[in-house]
Amino acid sequence: FTTGFNPTGLARHVTPSGRELVLVTVTGAILGASVPDSARSEASIDVIDPTGPRIIATIPLGLAAPSFEAVAIDASEQIAWIGSVTSKQLYAIDLRALDDPRLYVGNGPPVILDGMSVGFPDVRIFSADTPLELPKRLDRPSSGFCSGWTYVTTNARGTEAFATDYCDGTLSRIRFDLSGDPAIPFAPDRFQVVGQTTPFAPTPSPGEKTAPGFVSIRPGIPGVDYDSPDVFVLVGDPGLICGI
Repeated sequence: FTTGFNPTGLARHVTPSGRELVLVTVTGAILGASVPDSARSEASIDVIDPTGPRIIATIPLGLAAPSFEAVAIDASEQIAWIGSVTSKQLYAIDLRALDDPRLYVGNGPPVILDGMSVGFPDVRIFSADTPLELPKRLDRPSSGFCSGWTYVTTNARGTEAFATDYCDGTLSRIRFDLSGDPAIPFAPDRFQVVGQTTPFAPTPSPGEKTAPGFVSIRPGIPGVDYDSPDVFVLVGDPGLICGI
């Protein structure tokens, strides 16, 4: 069993020492996707050691309603991102603490990595209480009944993240700096929204491309390995894969 209701995504993570783990997105109860203020139970990221198997740790995210997807792990495997199914926000956790051997000793309950467990850090960079807010679209705002539904991925260099919003049709670019060996977690000021485009129309917009969802980045370096689009987005209406 996961630590909470409604697990919706799985991701493989390998720590620097070679431990293979599974990160589980636990979305929690919601009234409906993209519905304002619809989160009804706490969300989290659970960490499973498959050699047990057992849940060794959990990272509470609050009333975040993480998107129905696996976390997006950067190329250096230091941070994991997740969007929200009910708001125009992103959340992120610091994965460096998962190499602590004390997490794997015994068969006790999962360690809660929120800074309240003695000897263990708070690994949350952005959570429901302190989210990374994406800019609102100004030219064509989305309906008040569609508050946000974000998906996120990272580039091959591990320097930027890209996030779609189902409601307003935007694509946001976030730059981050993971250099050095700072204390856990990485400081929020290492993460900056540096751009936003409007490749899609707000939802609903009959006859136009709307409802962007899952986003993926092509491997390699743009302009070096290829000259064609590098960001690919699944679009719900009229049902497309779009390259940007």
